[in-house]
Amino acid sequence: MLTGRIGNALEIKETQSGRKVLSFSLAHNEGYKKGDEWVNNTHWFNCVAWNKLAEAIAEKANKGDEITVSGKLRTSSYSHKETGKDTTVVELNLEDFKVEKTATS
Repeated sequence: MLTGRIGNALEIKETQSGRKVLSFSLAHNEGYKKGDEWVNNTHWFNCVAWNKLAEAIAEKANKGDEITVSGKLRTSSYSHKETGKDTTVVELNLEDFKVEKTATS
């Protein structure tokens, strides 16, 4: 489970097999005290939702909204076309969400 802000505009796409998919980045802020000063780190997470869940998120949320998501971590690997280097991607495959609308939403 993660809480953060949606970092990009939400756009549902359709796979070749007809499944709907929504991918977005989630900015999770973590603060801690270092000496007398508060330090804020932002961690970015890739989130993916499918079919009806994708539609529900796109309908209820916008870029900048605070959202709490839960799901399962999934990894996938591919070889970069230009460099030939192998890359591993970690995504949170969503199962549920709750949106906290911002004042401007």
